Amino acid sequence: NIIKEEDGVTMPGSYMIEMFESVGFTSDNFADSGQLIETITNSLTEHTIVDDNQRGSSLQQFGEVLRIVYGSSGDPLERSLSYNVHVHALKAKSSNQFNKNLTGMERTLSYWCMSPGVVMREISATEGLRSILLTSGTLSPLDSFAQELQTKFEVRLENPHVVEAGQVWIGVNSHGPGGHLLNSSYKT
Repeated sequence: NIIKEEDGVTMPGSYMIEMFESVGFTSDNFADSGQLIETITNSLTEHTIVDDNQRGSSLQQFGEVLRIVYGSSGDPLERSLSYNVHVHALKAKSSNQFNKNLTGMERTLSYWCMSPGVVMREISATEGLRSILLTSGTLSPLDSFAQELQTKFEVRLENPHVVEAGQVWIGVNSHGPGGHLLNSSYKT
């Protein structure tokens, strides 16, 4: 299921777990690893080792990824079914020897959640949480929305549309007010 594109490589979420396990990170040692990363990050923040904007930020982001992969309840491999891993390389923006490899390329590893229900379950499991209030003018029908969030709504209020058919215009604007071509591609 590896999808290769000119912009990178996309793999199933289980790749992240396989990669972490190949270097010794597992759900069994996550708590110790997470605590160690937090301790190091705090130490870097307290001591002037690098400039203020970078002090421990990469390590902190790595710790956050470990928390997402291993820190939630349930089986990480099962949860990984709701994620994709994407790796892409860009020409390095800086000449910093610490963030650039020999090819002059910076690689970015992304762990994309493909299901909003994963996050909704985590929010719902928060200790002390009594209510979640979702409001919008475009959530109807609620049944499909509840299914997408993998959540049961105990109380629902769904009103009819308040906008009359004559108040709606459907069209395509290809150019903006200044005459510039509009492009909604994620590549630009």
